[in-house]
Amino acid sequence: MLSKIKLQELILRNWPAKILSVGCALVLFVFYQTSTLEERFFSVPLLVEGADKMVPANQYPKMIRVTLRGNANSIYPVINSDIETFIDIGDTNEKGTRHFPVQVRKKGTALGVETLEIAVDPMEITIELDTKFSAFMNVLPRTQGEVAVGFELTRKTLNPSRIRIEGPEGLVRRYTELSTEAIDLEGRNADFTVITRVANPDPLIALQGESIIEFHGEVRPVLIIRSFTAVPVEARNLNEQLRFAEPPEFGELRLEGPQNELEAWKSEGNVFVDCAAITNPGEYDLPIQLLLPANCRMLGTVAEASALAALNRTEVEDGRAAVDEMSPKVRVTIVTAQTAQTER
Repeated sequence: MLSKIKLQELILRNWPAKILSVGCALVLFVFYQTSTLEERFFSVPLLVEGADKMVPANQYPKMIRVTLRGNANSIYPVINSDIETFIDIGDTNEKGTRHFPVQVRKKGTALGVETLEIAVDPMEITIELDTKFSAFMNVLPRTQGEVAVGFELTRKTLNPSRIRIEGPEGLVRRYTELSTEAIDLEGRNADFTVITRVANPDPLIALQGESIIEFHGEVRPVLIIRSFTAVPVEARNLNEQLRFAEPPEFGELRLEGPQNELEAWKSEGNVFVDCAAITNPGEYDLPIQLLLPANCRMLGTVAEASALAALNRTEVEDGRAAVDEMSPKVRVTIVTAQTAQTER
């Protein structure tokens, strides 16, 4: 049996070599353990917490690269959303540039995993801070395209027409108004209502409340004035035994109405005198009547300057209107049909 002294001598014999051997064994063990670990990479949103008085005033990384390291059974069951990254700016009350470490919060499937190692990139975020500030802004509609030919957008209304925004004071104060997203007018020929949104001018600005806007546009025909000269006047309801000695003409006819209606209107057949009450030849002053589109009116003539104002019109079945009062008159000579043929 070895004595204690001999056992001690035996243990201490060549001790440097023995210590070196143990150290190498530990290194090999750690290397083996490390080489068997796996890594998993994904990105998660960066949260800014404590932004009650101060807020970021410059752009900063919105996504953080996360590395999970551990054995496969530990890292792959972890759901991405159960790893949160954040910076806390709640302890800062002064404007200026600050550096904040990126922190990690585990929840759900990431809790209780002892062998899980988490690394983030970047590890630190540099942010310029400014005082949180809010203000009400008027909202203006932004339109694109053109309404149909012959029409115009006469009125634009928004509901609501004001919205509150919040963000860094220096940035918010740069704006005096906001605009909507583009509203398409192309080819519209009637009143319309669309739902749109307020266009956020900067990601550092938050739109408070409801950012959905109702836009109502009123579309009306373009009104023009069109003149017609040497307009022939037709006889209606004239006795078959009577004729005009000379076909009468209207000097100049000035009409106001929608562009599309007036450009399509022809004077032939739409300007006439009613001869139903005439039974004998002679000279007569007869009121001129017009068949006009329902939205058109006569402004008057050069020869008849007194007939300028709104004229009463009688609706007819095809949607046109005939002037029945305050019309200018034309003097006509009525002769018998036989006399007219002899004169020819």
